[in-house]
Amino acid sequence: MVVGKMMSSVWVISIALLLLCFTAQCGQGAGGAQLQEQDGTRSELEEVDALKEKLIIGNRILDLNELVAPYGHISARIPNSDRIFITSAKSPGLVTVEDVLVVNLDGEVVEGEGITYSEVHMHTGIYKARDDVNAIAHTHSDYAVALTIADIPFQPSMNQALQYIGQAKTWDRIGTITTSELGEQVAEFLGADNALLFKRHGAVIVGPTVELTTIRAIFLERAAKLQLLATAVGKPVPFTSEESSRLLPANPSRPWQYYSSKVSQDLAP
Repeated sequence: MVVGKMMSSVWVISIALLLLCFTAQCGQGAGGAQLQEQDGTRSELEEVDALKEKLIIGNRILDLNELVAPYGHISARIPNSDRIFITSAKSPGLVTVEDVLVVNLDGEVVEGEGITYSEVHMHTGIYKARDDVNAIAHTHSDYAVALTIADIPFQPSMNQALQYIGQAKTWDRIGTITTSELGEQVAEFLGADNALLFKRHGAVIVGPTVELTTIRAIFLERAAKLQLLATAVGKPVPFTSEESSRLLPANPSRPWQYYSSKVSQDLAP
């Protein structure tokens, strides 16, 4: 009898210990999953915050190069969504992270305080048409506009123009892009190109990242300037196919690092 009672007690204790261990493991597993979920959420939030900061840096770089002073804008597609970041309607050289708005692809502000630019439909039209585009800049730079005033087609005659931009057609319609219909027309005219010029107005530049889009905008203006200088003294000579094949692919890392360092002091808290 004593032995039987002892064996029963052992079994009860063993089962209790097993249940305790199982409960602890399940709790740890759930906690681990919860922690991973929290880590994943935190990482996504950090990515979004970093994109906002990068957008502000892009604004300041464009302003530094006098491409958007005082008019112009740049936007970025929010990853894994149908929304974009763009700032409230201020001069790009003055915007901060607090000015970043969330806008849907109908051009409506859905998060943030303030109104955005009247030409937001230029951005949304291109985002809807181009899955490969994650950033868009609209500039009003002197030399690019001068080409259109003189009715001179853009010609990528310097290394970076061919590496970063390629061809850029001129849209002859005069006026701003203030409706979704016009935004869709701009996207259709842009096609698969990296940039287009607006006659007597400015340019739109697109790319897969804020960094590449910003640097493309800089080199578009520089190429337009050199083209006008070359036109003043002679006839610009285009690249041959063999010459084009020697050029390396575009790498915006170095120019982005350089230009962002120029504006970092202004952005320091």
